[in-house]
Amino acid sequence: TLALETRTLKIRMITPLLLTIPSQSPYTTSDLEPDGGEYKINAITLLERFANWLRGYKNLVPNDHAMFFTALNIYGGSDSGIKFNITKGLAYVGTMCKAGGNSSSVVEDKGAYQSEGVAAHELGHCLGSRHDGENNVCFSADRYIMSDSSYPETDSNALHPWRFSSCSSTYVLSLLESLETNNALLQGCLINATGSIEVGDYTVSADVQCQLFYGELSYVCRNSSKASLEDLCDEFYCSIPGTSMCERMIAATGTCCGYQKKYVHLEIKKVLF
Repeated sequence: TLALETRTLKIRMITPLLLTIPSQSPYTTSDLEPDGGEYKINAITLLERFANWLRGYKNLVPNDHAMFFTALNIYGGSDSGIKFNITKGLAYVGTMCKAGGNSSSVVEDKGAYQSEGVAAHELGHCLGSRHDGENNVCFSADRYIMSDSSYPETDSNALHPWRFSSCSSTYVLSLLESLETNNALLQGCLINATGSIEVGDYTVSADVQCQLFYGELSYVCRNSSKASLEDLCDEFYCSIPGTSMCERMIAATGTCCGYQKKYVHLEIKKVLF
């Protein structure tokens, strides 16, 4: 949804690298802190460790940007030492195409497609975008991808979490124009693309997303305010096994939301089964 004049950005994903051995990890156990039966890590520490790891790892497939997904709880902080557990990712700003591990980001991923919005947000940062409302004319309360936090949903902004604001378009266009002044860098980075384009040609039910996140006994709460199939296109509520509680989930791209329909790229498309 970026307005880039005559330019178009298409995301291509190279073969993911799955790290299964602790010694392969960008961080060390000394970076981790206990967190209610899990572990958490400072976002800045993790991003710095990942950038340093990228500089030293010799077998990476060529890429323009590297994104590290982790099940660890990522937290931010303030100068006063207060820790913010609402942090879900971090990226270097405006570093796309820069070498030395600088074109990188980290994202907290607990599964069930819930990190796709955070991934888009952090990629936006690396492409030069600031938060909406950060010394620009946009407002984070409008809930676009580069919003600085969560805000109440209204009828007018319900689909904004899947869109970039006009301010984001301005930032990204400015970065691309600056890269175009160095044609050799641009040719080696964004032009000569490898990998495959992710087209979202798949379908997933809301019940399956609940099970992926909360366990196989979870399901969509049918008696919630978001119970109709059409409402499932943007969000729904999942039952928490063993309780009477329901928790909100963001609908993933490809979610079934009507008879022979699924949600793809801000549109409800008819699917023939």
